[in-house]
Amino acid sequence: MLSETAVVVLAAGRGTRMGRPKALMEVGGSQWWLLQRAALSALRARVVWVVSEEVRQAIEREPGSSGMEFAVSDPNAPMFVSALAGIRAAGGRDVFILPVDVPCAAADVFESLCAAASVAIPEYRGEAGHPVFLPSAWIDEALSGAESNSSSMRLDELIRPDAVRVAVDDLRVCMNLNTPADVAALHARGIDEREHLTD
Repeated sequence: MLSETAVVVLAAGRGTRMGRPKALMEVGGSQWWLLQRAALSALRARVVWVVSEEVRQAIEREPGSSGMEFAVSDPNAPMFVSALAGIRAAGGRDVFILPVDVPCAAADVFESLCAAASVAIPEYRGEAGHPVFLPSAWIDEALSGAESNSSSMRLDELIRPDAVRVAVDDLRVCMNLNTPADVAALHARGIDEREHLTD
């Protein structure tokens, strides 16, 4: 059940190519974190936002931020450090890892990944994407002792031996909003974030 899982949204990076932290980028007239938060709320999962202190303060100044759960990470640290911070904050649950620049997929994608009962990666027409699903048992075994060398570890390398791919029919799993041109391409592909939020 998704209500017993946690989604860890990785949003601590500086967003250099976007020109600002990606959680704060403007998409369709709204800040991206608001759109992602609305989409994630449909899952009824616990959501942990891993952000820099700058982003946490910016989000908390906005009216739509009440009740959000944050884990603060260094924007200069590797992504694995942020993932660990979110996993720790999730408190022993099965976890989905979702980079903030990947639009939230529909609930059936998350349910299909859960049903795999192992480390699972969504695949759209042969292309792997996000969120990545990590069962709590795998987290306990694979990440024990990871704190000591977290700066040199990569999650994609760590999950590779155990991961299964799950075919899904949702283009969003393999979209990345890295630059303003990517945001423009999102609109050009005919994906309206506001429509997605009301699915």
